[in-house]
Amino acid sequence: MSIINRKSFISYLFPVSIIFLGIVINEYVLTYLFSNDGILEFRTKAIIFLFQGFLILFGFIILVSEILRSKVFSIILMVKHDSRKIIIYSGWFLFIYTSSNHIYSNVINYIASNMAIRESFYFSNDVTLKGTHFGGNNFKKSFSKNRGILRSFGLDQTIYFFNKFKNFSPSVSNFFLEYQLVQVLYDLSSRPNSFKQETVLYIPKTLKTYWDMSCDSHMSPFIAPAISNIAMIEGLPFITSKTCYTHTLEYGYAEYYSLNKKATFISMKNEELCIKALNEGFNRVIEITQDSSNSIITINHECIL
Repeated sequence: MSIINRKSFISYLFPVSIIFLGIVINEYVLTYLFSNDGILEFRTKAIIFLFQGFLILFGFIILVSEILRSKVFSIILMVKHDSRKIIIYSGWFLFIYTSSNHIYSNVINYIASNMAIRESFYFSNDVTLKGTHFGGNNFKKSFSKNRGILRSFGLDQTIYFFNKFKNFSPSVSNFFLEYQLVQVLYDLSSRPNSFKQETVLYIPKTLKTYWDMSCDSHMSPFIAPAISNIAMIEGLPFITSKTCYTHTLEYGYAEYYSLNKKATFISMKNEELCIKALNEGFNRVIEITQDSSNSIITINHECIL
């Protein structure tokens, strides 16, 4: 066989082989070979179909393009005579594949998390089902469900979800009081540092909206200072408070208790608040509580020496 005929044969054989492979590797063959129960998930079928389409289209483009056939033949000769380049190209392919897969997973996880957050506003407002530990199981289940929908290309379910939740408002959800409270804390966070340095927060234990934000009763005290960047007084939970986390001496609580600091008041009056604040070096107390209509409000207590 002459060099020209050999080149022509190889350059045609490659795209024809690719097209043939794209036809043969179909869901029925793969189901027979690899599925014990004879069933493939919709996501798997979609991936197989897309891969088939890519192979057939790729092979057809090479088949009809003389320039591409010539390039393919050159690459085959290069691989035959220079294995180092194929290792480099394989490394680049592996890098691109893993990067693309990582990006795909992160995008899917981001969207699934967003969907779960929106959906969680309509969960039951039960303290045993709230929090980042055991109380977060409902959120985890919602996240896993939504991630499964996205990965299986459940377009109808995804569209239905976004139509249902795209214009949702936390103010009319099952957690509207928690939403009000967090908004108050965000508003306080915008105050100047000079204001924060002489101010403390006080949230009475009677405000269940705050103290029942998590099934872990020892986590709630960190929420207000973390968002507002303002210190708290009487911010420790009662030692006997039930917690789903059980580690009541973690988060630094053991050190507080060793200094004989513990929760002592369910609620405090203006005079009691000011005495405690002044002793700690502050001259203003912002009390976060509820009014007669159960709305979250703030009360300023200016403390004078």
